[in-house]
Amino acid sequence: MDQNYFNYCLEKFKDLPDPVRGFLNSPDTAVIIREIEIDHEVSLSFLIVLVAIDELSFEDIPSYLEKKHQIDKSRGELIAAEIIDRVFGPLLNQEDLSDEAVINDILGEQALTLPLIDRPLEERRQYILDIFEEELVPTLQASNSELKELNLTIFKTFNDDLNLEDQVESLLYKNQEKLTTKSIILDGHPAAPTVANWLKDFIKIYGSSLFSEISLAEYLVKASNLKKLASAEKELVRKLLKLYRNLVFFPESMGGILLENWELFPLDVAANDSLTETNKLLRTATSALVEKESRPASVSAETATTVAPVNEKGQLIQNLQKSLVKYSVSSLEYKALQQEINRLKRED
Repeated sequence: MDQNYFNYCLEKFKDLPDPVRGFLNSPDTAVIIREIEIDHEVSLSFLIVLVAIDELSFEDIPSYLEKKHQIDKSRGELIAAEIIDRVFGPLLNQEDLSDEAVINDILGEQALTLPLIDRPLEERRQYILDIFEEELVPTLQASNSELKELNLTIFKTFNDDLNLEDQVESLLYKNQEKLTTKSIILDGHPAAPTVANWLKDFIKIYGSSLFSEISLAEYLVKASNLKKLASAEKELVRKLLKLYRNLVFFPESMGGILLENWELFPLDVAANDSLTETNKLLRTATSALVEKESRPASVSAETATTVAPVNEKGQLIQNLQKSLVKYSVSSLEYKALQQEINRLKRED
């Protein structure tokens, strides 16, 4: 490496605002950087300097690692994601760095184009609150790629701000955006077709406890307020109720679903699927009812032997319970482990 360029970069680093330099040179940040270096067997100190002084963009980190350290692109992307999430994300969350001019001194234009999930906590928090207060309906209709990023961001922000989930729930119940065009009947009287009123209609029929896919299917097919809706509006109602279920009853609503497939805002089904989601739900409901009617009253000893050995399952549960102590009770990891434990216990 050109020594002059190296010295130039170090001098430029010295010119950064004191809070920035202090954060990047702190013992806590040093530990994080060292952990990433050990995990990936690569030196990253100068790369951090280059990013901090805006000589290297986030997007170019994988290419830099490939060129300087012969690290393949996929692994480089993983390292870049860790650096952004664990080093520069917390940096931008520092109260001393809330001023836009200071942020621009750190990362130049990068600060304005950070992925949503990597933005400062307060910015993510306000973005989520704004959606649930006045942008819910258009968000329900967003693309799958947008919703995937949004869902990940919401889960991460819920974990970072333990009060946010309750605030979002409250906004959902109060939301006055019109979900459909025609008025609905609520308590025997015409009512505006708002998000809040559609939720009230569903809760009036099915109660305020966790409901099944079968109940959702029945509502979509049988509820009087749904019968006059076009298919596109029925789909909006379905998405709203899925969001309501996923959010209000989390983490139980994610029962049996792998962590990477968790969602709050529901994603669209595949465009080439010949069945609508409503028809899928109805088929699920019908199949479940048929299975219930045809299920034998007792299970034979021969059939019972096909389940996993009790000792093996018990050992697995014990191992998962031991892993719980590694995580905060409010973290997604803890919730995922606890849910898997509950699932295994229910199988007994």
